[in-house]
Amino acid sequence: MAKDLLDQNAYDYSDITFQEGATKRAVARVKYRQGKCLVIEFSKYLFPCLHEEHAIDTIRHEVAHILVGSGNGHNNIWKNKFLELGGSGRATSSSTEFDEKRLKEVMKKNWKWTYYCTSCDFEVGRARRLNKGSRGSCPRCCPGRFNDKYLLKVKQNY
Repeated sequence: MAKDLLDQNAYDYSDITFQEGATKRAVARVKYRQGKCLVIEFSKYLFPCLHEEHAIDTIRHEVAHILVGSGNGHNNIWKNKFLELGGSGRATSSSTEFDEKRLKEVMKKNWKWTYYCTSCDFEVGRARRLNKGSRGSCPRCCPGRFNDKYLLKVKQNY
């Protein structure tokens, strides 16, 4: 699909490598060298856990980055291109975009730490434990703000 979108926009992708990556923090990313896109990488952990419509949106998101160039990040130029490609226009993923059952299986197997909410079923995996003194609260129970009542607990997976 990414190659089809690049073809439709007359973009020569012959020098771009499409690959599966080991990133656990991003669903996908574009890597540049000297302003030229060299790699489009999809997380072997996170990308397969996306619901299909969000996987398609992620591909459009990354293609928009390639088409507008490395200096645009998630600015309005990028957003307009993303919308033009049929994307949502959103710069980041949310937990609702993932198949929770698959994501939890992947987290337990590949992330050393799982942070979870005791008020709801929210879980998030992390490769590293938060520093002592760092605390987080559940983004579902109190979105956009910290609240001691919804403090995330931690458990070690392996």
